[in-house]
Amino acid sequence: MLPDGRGILFTIALQRTEENAIAVLDLRSGQQKVLVRGGSQPEYVEAPGGARGEPGYLIFGAAGTLRAVRFDLKTLDVKGDVWSIVDHVMTAVQSGATNYAVSTTGALFYLPGTVGVGETGKRTLVFVTNGEGTFEPREVTTGMKVRNYYEIKSGLSAGEKVATGANFLIDSESKLKAAISGAGSAHQHGP
Repeated sequence: MLPDGRGILFTIALQRTEENAIAVLDLRSGQQKVLVRGGSQPEYVEAPGGARGEPGYLIFGAAGTLRAVRFDLKTLDVKGDVWSIVDHVMTAVQSGATNYAVSTTGALFYLPGTVGVGETGKRTLVFVTNGEGTFEPREVTTGMKVRNYYEIKSGLSAGEKVATGANFLIDSESKLKAAISGAGSAHQHGP
């Protein structure tokens, strides 16, 4: 809901995230219009120090980047060109949801990179590539959770590549169960 209660920003989710669109629904007229193509998860942010009614900003995610464009609450339309704010922001591959939040004071919070996290109930695991086309489970310590994304406090090194979501293949359920139960502990193969 926009601050004046006149409209609602939303994402039109299509089959491919690059085809998503950000739209606004005008609650007075019942009309909707597309504001930006190729983006998702819109947020309206007041201009810093701006008077009420002055154009603010439409913040949104697109292809792992946070972007912005001026947005006028009076006309419910964008003004000017879109620009990038932050690159390499954690993004859900399948939906395009970008992991960020903006406080009421305008402070921007985001999680860098992309991380797929799985909780087993007793510990938290990610799947790290071993460089040979397969993945190994790694136990991590998580911190802050924003929406469905987590801050990783320990268990990974900078530059390690982690599976995002379920976009990697595991050739059998038993191998997954064995990998999860053995994560973080040494085990021996053979007799």
